Amino acid sequence: MKKIVLIMSLALLMCTQVMAQNSDELLNRLKTHRADIYASLNLTYEQKNKINKLDNQIYQELEPDLKQISLKLKQLENLANSENCTIERVDAIKRDFEKNEQKISVIKNKYEQEFIKILTPEQRVRYNKAKREQEAKAQREIEALKNSLN
Repeated sequence: MKKIVLIMSLALLMCTQVMAQNSDELLNRLKTHRADIYASLNLTYEQKNKINKLDNQIYQELEPDLKQISLKLKQLENLANSENCTIERVDAIKRDFEKNEQKISVIKNKYEQEFIKILTPEQRVRYNKAKREQEAKAQREIEALKNSLN
């Protein structure tokens, strides 16, 4: 049963590409990813100010859902270590997790639309490339984690 819970946990992690355990770690990971991308864009002072304001807004919007995701991951961990571990309980946590994931997706999409407006066409090209590279790296990390469980 523990292996099933671990596999379900991994599936949840793959959906959000989240490897951190608490909301502060999740937020810091997001900030680090954003900073890495920003560094490649050669942003102007004005762009940096606009993006910083936008980032502060998104981080405030994301915080409640990141806390919920952190809580769900902790619940899965506790469930995996308990005698009461069932597929039904794992599925219930998964459903709640997916609701938070959907909320985060909506917030990220709204942010993305506003962020793109700040960039020049050349920066948009670099941004899209950097974003794809980061997503590929995250996918490789997930695959490595998945392989380590097999």
